[in-house]
Amino acid sequence: MSKLVRRYFFIITAAFSLVACGFHLRGYNGTSQPMPLTVVVGSTSIANLIKNQLKAQKALVAKEQNASLVLVVISDQGNRVASALTTSAQVREVELSQTFTFLVRNNEGNTIAPKQTIKINRFMRYEESLAIAKETEMEQLVSDMKYDIAQQVMVRLRALAQNLSSNKIK
Repeated sequence: MSKLVRRYFFIITAAFSLVACGFHLRGYNGTSQPMPLTVVVGSTSIANLIKNQLKAQKALVAKEQNASLVLVVISDQGNRVASALTTSAQVREVELSQTFTFLVRNNEGNTIAPKQTIKINRFMRYEESLAIAKETEMEQLVSDMKYDIAQQVMVRLRALAQNLSSNKIK
């Protein structure tokens, strides 16, 4: 019985300690302004990430007539360049870049936000002897860069929506 009591006491103490230090699970960020209904025109990997995030917030619509904002994807490009070589011409460092260009308009075709470009660069060391592992690491970095760009677009859409709603109020 005493072991059971100690175990429960430890679990309760640990739970209170986590709450006291400010720990909380990731979840809804609690923004007061809901995302406006948005349609994404384009079918790239980053556009699909944005669509998934809008769908999770119940802000994705299929038709432009029903949308408050229309996100038009202009380009989505990834690039990989050897940025540093050894004296024997072997790659020592690789630069990965991901560029996403878009504009935002309303459902009537008026441009709300002009063409914007988000570019993210990452550098990584490269060793020929670890080529398979480095390829996997590059794929993970590219995936993370695409997710970061999608997050930045969502922040810009939310700021644009707040700006538009505050202009309607005035």
